[in-house]
Amino acid sequence: MWGESTHGTAAGTAADGALFDYADGCAHFDARPSDSEAKNAAAPYLDIHTGHSLSVSFIAKLFPDRVVKFNQYNADRPDWLEGSIPVSARYGDIYFSADDPLGETRHVFLAGNGLPGRFRPGFHVAELGFGTGLNMLAVLAEWCASGIEGRLTYTGFEAHPLQVNDIERALSPFTELSFHLHPVLSALREGQRVIQTPSLQAELVTGDARTTLPLWDGRADAWFLDGFSPSCNPELWEDDLLAKLPERTAPDGTFATFTAAGRVRRALTAVGFSVERTAGFGRKRHMLRGRLNAESRSK
Repeated sequence: MWGESTHGTAAGTAADGALFDYADGCAHFDARPSDSEAKNAAAPYLDIHTGHSLSVSFIAKLFPDRVVKFNQYNADRPDWLEGSIPVSARYGDIYFSADDPLGETRHVFLAGNGLPGRFRPGFHVAELGFGTGLNMLAVLAEWCASGIEGRLTYTGFEAHPLQVNDIERALSPFTELSFHLHPVLSALREGQRVIQTPSLQAELVTGDARTTLPLWDGRADAWFLDGFSPSCNPELWEDDLLAKLPERTAPDGTFATFTAAGRVRRALTAVGFSVERTAGFGRKRHMLRGRLNAESRSK
């Protein structure tokens, strides 16, 4: 859930079997004619073989004379860059940076929320866009290293939970987190959405956050706003959803997010957060972080 993509162009023709490179805001893919099409340019089918799927309607507009063969199930399974970087086929965005993803998490979400310095017994982190769970494991490792007694409380909101095998594939390269990863994977394999370990009390809330967040009665000390890029996943950055955060934020609660989008900054400011644009991580120039104003919390 990283990056804010740029627009691109299209090139090539289906008739001569050339490679097509398309970009539509956040979704990029290569559309190659199938073997049969290469032999018969008049074939009525177009196979989408690789990359991040655009909507069926968009592809149909590109190829009005073709019947597009589109594997819908791919929307619920990630594509993979370099074998280990998961990419959402549904949203056309990567789950975490290909360049030092753990470093990015520590910079954006931990340091952005003043962690681990703000830890105290009963500290509660909530995340919009749970994804692979990398952020949860990263903050859990810091919690354990801090020596604070008791469990870290964590709530993750996720509309499209990844399969356990995909989570394991995405997170297995982070060997320093393995100790925390294995009990989480075991619980998920058993179908649990509430995960308890000696150091963690976590809940995975599944479904559209626009529906599930208003029903949640928790209060977060720190918010990780980690949906896919606002251009790819606008639903998770809607003003009405962000307006629900103050009453679900503890006194002196904070947020951090990778995005620096102006409309996100304005929406969070409008509902009572003091918002700061600060240096992003790596190639990302800026990010946002902020604290809830006391008067907003009391409303």
